[in-house]
Amino acid sequence: MSAIPPRIRSLLFPFALVLTVSAALFAPLCADPPPSPPRPHFADAHEKPLKDWTGPVFRLSQDYPSEAPPAQEPPWHCIDFTRAPEAYMNKVLQVAYLDNIVDDEWHPERNPKSKWYHVPWLDWGNKGREFIHGLTRERRSRPCELSENQHDPLQTWAVSVYNESGGYVIGKVWANPSAPNPAAATFPEGTVAVKLLFTRATEKEVPFLAGSPQWDAYIDEDPVKKPGVRQIQKLRLLQVDFAVRDKNADRWTGWVFGTFQYNANANASGPKWNHVTPVALTWGNDPGILPEDVEKDRVKIVESWINPDAQSSVTEWTGRKVWGGRGEPMDRSTTRFRHVFPAIRRHSIRFTRRLFRARRLSLATDSDGSATSSRDRRSAQRLSP
Repeated sequence: MSAIPPRIRSLLFPFALVLTVSAALFAPLCADPPPSPPRPHFADAHEKPLKDWTGPVFRLSQDYPSEAPPAQEPPWHCIDFTRAPEAYMNKVLQVAYLDNIVDDEWHPERNPKSKWYHVPWLDWGNKGREFIHGLTRERRSRPCELSENQHDPLQTWAVSVYNESGGYVIGKVWANPSAPNPAAATFPEGTVAVKLLFTRATEKEVPFLAGSPQWDAYIDEDPVKKPGVRQIQKLRLLQVDFAVRDKNADRWTGWVFGTFQYNANANASGPKWNHVTPVALTWGNDPGILPEDVEKDRVKIVESWINPDAQSSVTEWTGRKVWGGRGEPMDRSTTRFRHVFPAIRRHSIRFTRRLFRARRLSLATDSDGSATSSRDRRSAQRLSP
């Protein structure tokens, strides 16, 4: 091949130089983007399933959305909870609870309408998630708290889930398991959390639990005498709580909290999971109202609604009123209103403490890639078969 004449070569040189520089500048833009960092994998439960166990096994729903779900007006938005609290509660119940009942069982992971997510790290400690349904230990119900036939303290265990809006925030907070970001814990409008509470009570001890859905759970044999020693026992559905981030409550707390309790006589013709009745709804703290004010009928609670039927049934055996606000609020179920409702600030404090406690933990990675603390692993090893 003949050589390129010098004159032609001098004309082509500037074009070759431009092409070379352009390739160097634009190559990064054309290259494949770097792979995304792997998602953290959190432990499912406090312990691994028993070797001979053939029943259900809990799996943490932790594929949190990487982008905020599109804003949608929730179906309860048009209901004034201060004027129609029961209608508001039933609308939330349908979306957050009844739609998660699939094939006559609680299956939020199989909900055909929406996705639901768990909060990580609740496997930690003696109260941590058991392996069958992911239940964590709540406070015990005191003697005669649920019924006049209840003579002993009874264990309570619970599981909760958040909708997609809540799952998105949880994913942002825990994007780095060793350095959670509390500043990201701002839940958007429409966030919903629902919590199911189960009790060790029998139908004889608490008659209104007749026919209540039952679960096997790997729970404490005796949390007082044998803390940390677990065995499979039967639990019954007692209560359903929910929390809704609702802009219509911004003048109070920004959240609306509700509680249902299982009642054998409620919706008696429907499936067993439907036998729940509203107990109370609250959207504020009624600041300044004290128990003695309510007891002596000097004031009226205005930032909570108490179902009159629930109030009369509690008073029937306890001789006490159901209160709201700063008064010692109470229902017949295991989560007293004073623990749940005045409580966005208390919940925030507990959540923040958990974040920073987790941050102090010495993290290790198991062979399956799950992030657990060395203390978690030692505890799980002691309890595993």
